[in-house]
Amino acid sequence: MQLTTYINFNGNAGEALEFYKNIFKTEKPSIMYFDEMPESSSKLPEGYGKLVMHSKIDIAGTTLFISDSMPGEETTIGNSFSLILDFTDEAELKEIYSKLKEGGTEIMELQETFWSKAFGYIIDKFGVGWQFNLS
Repeated sequence: MQLTTYINFNGNAGEALEFYKNIFKTEKPSIMYFDEMPESSSKLPEGYGKLVMHSKIDIAGTTLFISDSMPGEETTIGNSFSLILDFTDEAELKEIYSKLKEGGTEIMELQETFWSKAFGYIIDKFGVGWQFNLS
């Protein structure tokens, strides 16, 4: 059994995938678009066909699924979850932290805590929460 996170976006999943691919230097994510759906592609709202129906990107040994919302639905990105990156290399942590922070919001500045030499929390420009921890 494996637990995987699935994140929905409002029309910018492709942009988010490219952003994460570049930051984490991953392989090209596998992407299926709405217009690849066999039956319903003709029923899609205009402009929806090239949005991401389903994708898979591997980050630090973990699979993350990403898609755009289904037609007629809107996703509200909230604060009920965040992704946690646990590092052993402080330089790598700082590099990725600064890249994900661009255009986003720093919730907790990268700092030493009683449990970690470096911990921080940001919401990236897509509304996704990322916690950083140095083990």
